[in-house]
Amino acid sequence: MRPHIKGISALFEYIDAKVANIIPAANVLAGWPALPWAQRGAGPRPAALDAIIESGVTLATLDNIINDCFNLDSSSPPQYMLNGSLRPVLQAAFASIVMYFKERMRAGEMRPVQIKMKEAVVRARVATAEDAEGTLERWGAAVRRKFDVDNIGLTAKVG
Repeated sequence: MRPHIKGISALFEYIDAKVANIIPAANVLAGWPALPWAQRGAGPRPAALDAIIESGVTLATLDNIINDCFNLDSSSPPQYMLNGSLRPVLQAAFASIVMYFKERMRAGEMRPVQIKMKEAVVRARVATAEDAEGTLERWGAAVRRKFDVDNIGLTAKVG
């Protein structure tokens, strides 16, 4: 991996799809029970916006923030727009970015994205400029808690 790309994107951490093939063996080595023959088990569930919505922010408001953060407008592909077939991908991507907001701020990664996110929540009138970072950190903690619960089957030891 090229060092100059690491601060911009985590893409290279996800490229090798063959990793899924070693997960059953990794489970056994970690002390979990083996999966049935020829099964890989349930995969991870993506980060979701549910925890933010439960805090009182509407999906419509979050969709406006997503449009702002991903620079979507009337010239964008219709699949990414509201009710588009790929809109859930953007929602999961945004939830994932929010989930790691605090860690990326501390690591100094993705500064332009962090700034854009803070500006978007201010424009959506969800937070003031002074509290935008705190709001995103609270959302991130809530998304992370839900993500951890949704994926506990992959992380909790049995027995």
